Amino acid sequence: MSPAGTPPRARPRDPRLDFFRGLAMFIIVMAHTPGNVWTLWIPARFGFSDAAEIFVFCSGMASAIAFGGTFASRGWILGAVRTLFRVWQVYWAHIGAFLVTAALMAVLTAAEVTG
Repeated sequence: MSPAGTPPRARPRDPRLDFFRGLAMFIIVMAHTPGNVWTLWIPARFGFSDAAEIFVFCSGMASAIAFGGTFASRGWILGAVRTLFRVWQVYWAHIGAFLVTAALMAVLTAAEVTG
């Protein structure tokens, strides 16, 4: 535990998790690109899980690293509150990204129709 008044030090990101999440995203892009010959070599073709499961697993590990200390040091209630606050932040970021994308599509469609 850190002394009173001293904010806890942030843990550095684990580059292994970032690497495998990036690799999973690359495999997902390859799997969804029509006519891509590399699609024959993705893990799902060999009976393993596809890249979505790899991505979710790595994200869960990153969340456990990020929030596990709060659960261990401050208890279940405060850990859950911190996790729910982060879920709330990500939810509103998602809504904001959707609204920006929808507005951009509307503007570009209107410009295409009138131009």
